[in-house]
Amino acid sequence: MLDRFVALAGAKPETICAFSRKYGVLGICAQHKMPSSHDLDCDLICGPSAAWWAEPLDRWRFYAAQFRSVLRIGNELNDGRLGQKEDWAILDPEQDPTFSKPTHRTVLRAGAAGARQRLAGIVSDLLEFGAVSPDLVWEDGRWKIFNHSIGNERMFGALAIQLMLAVASADGFATCSACGNPYIPERTPKANQRNFCSLPLSKDWMGPGISDVSEAHWKNENK
Repeated sequence: MLDRFVALAGAKPETICAFSRKYGVLGICAQHKMPSSHDLDCDLICGPSAAWWAEPLDRWRFYAAQFRSVLRIGNELNDGRLGQKEDWAILDPEQDPTFSKPTHRTVLRAGAAGARQRLAGIVSDLLEFGAVSPDLVWEDGRWKIFNHSIGNERMFGALAIQLMLAVASADGFATCSACGNPYIPERTPKANQRNFCSLPLSKDWMGPGISDVSEAHWKNENK
């Protein structure tokens, strides 16, 4: 679900609608234009009638872009880099992407250590917005910990949990050679070999500068 969600950053309305029909809605609140799970007293946005709710598409694209930037930066940090300034600008426009000075947002650390602390804080905020709560249960003769969302609309929390797990094991995701989006592969991609996410591409979609790769992906998905 996570790899399909981050691909919605620049998606058409019908693509976002198809995703929401399959997985659910974000539950954007009327007061703050945030997932309603961040405050259980918030109201959803009224639709054309009392039986309908509305979901602003720009907020879907906004959060998809944020999740995508978190994954990209996590991948960069795992490779010893600080991440692209464009991704940091999406997550925190006030953040110095060089992390040259320690600040309270980086837990008084600079460089890569500061970048990791800032990314951890951003992911923690997303988990809080999703009302994610851990549960300790006894099952099958042993203790188990489950993370789940206690919000009214739980998909945002579920996505935030997947995001946290992906960042915590940053070598567990890759970048699609066709669409350029990060995704969690079923198998570790081989070095110097193209790899593709599970998101089918329409033939008229061609990534900038990688049209041949996109065409190869399209042929692979539509055999």
